Amino acid sequence: MPPSAPFEAPSLEGLRATVPSPRTVRKEDVVARIEQLRTELGDVQVLAAGEVVAAGDEVAVDTVGYAGGQVLAFTAATGRRLVLKPDPELPGFTEGIVGMAVGGWKRIQIQLPPDWSELPQRLATAVFDVELKWARRVVRAKVLDLAFLEKLGGGTLDEAGQRVAKRIEQEWRQEAEGRAVKEIVAKLCARVSWRVPEEEVDAEIEARWRDVEGALLRNRKVPEEMQRAALEAWLGKPRLREEVAQQIKESRVLDAVAEREGVEVDPANLLQEAGPVLAAAGLDAPRAQQLLESDPRFRARLTEQARRYKTVELVMSRAKTKVSNSVWGI
Repeated sequence: MPPSAPFEAPSLEGLRATVPSPRTVRKEDVVARIEQLRTELGDVQVLAAGEVVAAGDEVAVDTVGYAGGQVLAFTAATGRRLVLKPDPELPGFTEGIVGMAVGGWKRIQIQLPPDWSELPQRLATAVFDVELKWARRVVRAKVLDLAFLEKLGGGTLDEAGQRVAKRIEQEWRQEAEGRAVKEIVAKLCARVSWRVPEEEVDAEIEARWRDVEGALLRNRKVPEEMQRAALEAWLGKPRLREEVAQQIKESRVLDAVAEREGVEVDPANLLQEAGPVLAAAGLDAPRAQQLLESDPRFRARLTEQARRYKTVELVMSRAKTKVSNSVWGI
């Protein structure tokens, strides 16, 4: 169970939010989505170890960037997925991967762009140690191919386009409703004057750093002082600290509401009640069941997340939110 909140749970009365309705789906939106689906629904060839990647291939890499004798903050990543096409935020990086063999390693040297996030490192020379873990090549589907149109529901291209437009409308509507949820939760938290202690923010950021960068830097045997400097860069990022503090506060406020309102998760129905949480994490029920049986910590985390999800549903059932002319709540 999460720790008891150092404050009383806020009232759920009078919570309101209005968010703009999505704009009308245009022809160019449908064209862009169909172009995206041509890749997603194309023929896939997974490249074997030793095969060479080409421009346009999808890859997964382990990478660490360095500049000025230090690790470039927020560049270390395990299993980073990307498409080998020019990236304006990191010119020359993906181009340097082209020609690598799956399973291979390469050091790529580039010049950081003039708008790099850290001012002292703009236009600096940087090197990225890259290990190519996995790759696949996609042959894009042809727009008028019957098999492709069938995957879009069949019929003519115009009929498929109409269905794609409706799907985009639904997605945009769901995104608008999601923004309403975020606004309601933020307003709920604003009713609590409690401030997250700095040491809690530090601990959470360090835990995230260890998961994202720390483990890879240790495996690469990066010197301890460079690892510490990389962690300090995370700890000293004001926007990250604000985001983490808000996330901790939201969790604690929702836990307090759950405690007061008696929100619980049935252990016997955990997978069913945690369905939306698992879907958001990309986990299917069989894989989640394996994790439940092999990792007690996973059960505790999943129970906690499912309880918070149910608490958000409770909060939204008592709030009034408006998207366009539709109103939910009481």
